Amino acid sequence: MKGSKRFSMGIAITALVAGMAFQMAPAAMAKDGEIVRTGDCGGTTNWKLKVAPDDGGLEVEFEVDQNKNLEKWRVVMKDNGHRFFKGVRQTKGPSGSFSVERFTQDKPGSDKIIARAVNLRTSETCAGIIAI
Repeated sequence: MKGSKRFSMGIAITALVAGMAFQMAPAAMAKDGEIVRTGDCGGTTNWKLKVAPDDGGLEVEFEVDQNKNLEKWRVVMKDNGHRFFKGVRQTKGPSGSFSVERFTQDKPGSDKIIARAVNLRTSETCAGIIAI
């Protein structure tokens, strides 16, 4: 009995650690130091956040793809807690998506870029974070 409990406990711990590793997977590196993260917002809506070094600053792109046109979203983008974009964007055809591209200064040390969008009709929320 003791052996089977240990075996079961070992399987449970292995599954837990594997699940945590999946959730904490690093952002994908793309060309020229660009970092890309993706995720879902619930339902069929997805988001993509890209950050790339550019002339002493950071080029940030946040995309929301809902596959539905004419939906309005409130979008906020922050760098280390300082807002560098706030506005409303609307999904457009043919893909039912929108994107926001902005530039922010590269702060000394690390930067924590947060992008968040809230659907004004449904309150569905998309949020992504990249530390660079």
